[in-house]
Amino acid sequence: MAVTVCLLASIGPAMAAEPLLQMLPDAMLDEAAQELRSVGDDVDWVRRVRVNEAALAADELTVDLHDTVLHLVRDPTAPLFEDAQHVIYRPTHGEHAHREVRTLSGLQWVGRVKLLGPGVEATPGQSRPVRIWSDASGTHARFSYGFWNYALDGERLVKRDVRRARRDERDDVRDRRPDRPAPDLPAERARHVCDKGSRCRYLVGPATA
Repeated sequence: MAVTVCLLASIGPAMAAEPLLQMLPDAMLDEAAQELRSVGDDVDWVRRVRVNEAALAADELTVDLHDTVLHLVRDPTAPLFEDAQHVIYRPTHGEHAHREVRTLSGLQWVGRVKLLGPGVEATPGQSRPVRIWSDASGTHARFSYGFWNYALDGERLVKRDVRRARRDERDDVRDRRPDRPAPDLPAERARHVCDKGSRCRYLVGPATA
């Protein structure tokens, strides 16, 4: 792979932080966001980005997430490549398909968050591990900033609110318990009500006669 050869050749002991992502003009992908929402994935937005694959050779990266810019530092103990197994089924003349397992090697970058923005040091709790990997479908990564999660897949960056996902999970009537109050509601205003069929829900406000 030509890109891999160039990356390995350019790895040096003291490289400056390299930008991994570039936000593009007219980057908002509203149709893509609507498609995800239509299948129950309540995303905040989807943006088109350009990935600088050569940045994966650097020991430090900056990642523009539109809301902030993360500064990442590589973990020198992590390997540069990761082997992943892919299963391929090929049709045969008989009734059964031939199962073939291939091991593919992909480039990866593993490190931690150093800065949450210009001059904002990450605390030990915020300095989460970050893994960026590259394969035939593009570059992939998962980033966190406060309550926000960002998923990079190829040329798309998707933003999600963790609080909303937790609220949706906890509002599921199949898993409603008195010890799990509805999120973002004061305890005195959240009343747990169950009917005869054991379907439970939360009502907001004082109880009525």
